[in-house]
Amino acid sequence: MNTDSEIENWLRKTPPPTPPADLLTTLERQIEVPVATFRATGSQQVGTALRTWWRHLWMPVTGLGTATVALILGLIVFSGGSGRSIAAVGENLKRVQSVRVLHYERIGPAQHVVRDRSKQVNGWPNFSTSQHPDNPLLATEIWFRTGASPGGNGEMVTARETETIWNRDNRELRVDHRTENRRFRLNSQPLDISQLASPVLALSGYSFQPAAKVDATHAGPQLVLSNCWVGEYRYAGPAMGEKNPNMLTRVWLDETALLARRIEWISDDYTAGAEPWVTQAYEFYDFDQPLPDELFTFEITQTDAAGLGLSLEELQALSVKAFSVELTGETGVEFEGSIQDSQGSREIAGRLPFIFVHDPVGPASIKMRFKDAQRHNVGINVNSLRMATRASGLVAEVSAEGLVGAQSVN
Repeated sequence: MNTDSEIENWLRKTPPPTPPADLLTTLERQIEVPVATFRATGSQQVGTALRTWWRHLWMPVTGLGTATVALILGLIVFSGGSGRSIAAVGENLKRVQSVRVLHYERIGPAQHVVRDRSKQVNGWPNFSTSQHPDNPLLATEIWFRTGASPGGNGEMVTARETETIWNRDNRELRVDHRTENRRFRLNSQPLDISQLASPVLALSGYSFQPAAKVDATHAGPQLVLSNCWVGEYRYAGPAMGEKNPNMLTRVWLDETALLARRIEWISDDYTAGAEPWVTQAYEFYDFDQPLPDELFTFEITQTDAAGLGLSLEELQALSVKAFSVELTGETGVEFEGSIQDSQGSREIAGRLPFIFVHDPVGPASIKMRFKDAQRHNVGINVNSLRMATRASGLVAEVSAEGLVGAQSVN
């Protein structure tokens, strides 16, 4: 069976676009980001306000799979042959202190895509994916600001119809609005604007042509696109089986502010009549505008801390480098291992599932093996890493900056 992650890895093997020869010179230019109008939120409790907002943003429209991009914070336009190219300005990105982003993506149950009717429904080139035009295009809203936390790192709030996630320094609280369940963990990978913006570099080599008769009906109601230049980049999608899909990336560029207001990806794949549909989109608001403190405020309870095996006092004593490790998999299977950093090594042992916290000095290495030396279903969640596999053990490395890599051991 081909999973979404396997399909995505396969798609990533397609050749990237070639950047313009003068890209580096262009990136060195400086631009100023003008101030936009911001309307502060009211004094209504944040959790209630966000849930109400997202009920209005649920959008059951038709649309596709995945394109990788996260955040364009400042763009510069220059000539690129017969079209126009856009590239992120590094110094401008560093100056951005706050932003609000709407991310629309297809969310729903896995849908079958049949390429070859002589094969089983999930036998290649047939597969299943949740990123499908039969699933609704749902919105996630992200607020980000930098430098306001006690540790001087970024703060972020991510709101969906079903949940809200708060990130402040290394503390991350996730609240499920359907059940009111709370999940607290320590995530030591710092938030900064460059981290959010980095995937946009994939667009820097595209040559955009002026777009005519553009349908912007999927745009959010608050987004003003009347003063934007609209460009699009058309290309052939990866062929799977006998299907040769057509792909389109479209950008709405505010030429006065030199900012992208909307980016969307369109495909004619997965539909019987090759009808185009929006696969995902990003919209950008309120650059460098003051965001209300109450938006980023959340409280950690004794129960939250106890979920990590800590008291509130022990939690307060940890540095912003501390992280939590969650080992998942076959319930009850015994394991043993260790975690080592510059100050020494500590032993870890127990049964799955298992959670522990480590406050490292420098980079850290995590090793675990099952006591019976057999292969079992096992997963590890650390910072931004989510890994699941079947193995007799795992090895993970956490850098001093909180970046994580892991591999299975057999």
